[in-house]
Amino acid sequence: MLSRRQTAKSGDLSYEQQQTYSDYYDTYSGQTRPNAEILLNGADFQSADCAQYEVGSYTGEEDGSTRDNALIWNSADGSFTYTIQVPETGVYSIEATYCPLASNTSEISFSLAIDGEIPYDTASRLTLNEVYRNRENMKEDSKGNQVRPTQVQTEMWRTCWIGDSDHYLAGGCRDAQRRRLVQIRH
Repeated sequence: MLSRRQTAKSGDLSYEQQQTYSDYYDTYSGQTRPNAEILLNGADFQSADCAQYEVGSYTGEEDGSTRDNALIWNSADGSFTYTIQVPETGVYSIEATYCPLASNTSEISFSLAIDGEIPYDTASRLTLNEVYRNRENMKEDSKGNQVRPTQVQTEMWRTCWIGDSDHYLAGGCRDAQRRRLVQIRH
């Protein structure tokens, strides 16, 4: 897969070959899959490039469940860096528990770097979906046709596999059977 980027000096377009997820998968799919679980709380970030955030407990309005040690961040600006230590080199699956705050976006975007490097092209465009529900019950018009109700965002804790914006890593919540492959060096 080729990616396009603007060259700063001349304005010409240049192309740079980047490893695709498919290439990455082919390279590491046969590697060891350690039987280890590494837990990381939202409040466990190493650095923040953001002025507006809190850490603490948060309760989702839709499901009423509360999580402690959460990062409460309602801004599209800034970034947070997390560092983990893995017990051994291998292939790990990545799952996230999050509560999307009501906003004007349809998804939460983030990137994944391993040892400071983006491992494949779409790892810079990972996403977690917002949660929507019907504002009211389904109605029928005068001819008996169902009328789709308005959708509204809601805050609800979800546990999902991460996914990218190109849907090569189709993120899925709780019922997903495919796990994402990420090779992490010890």
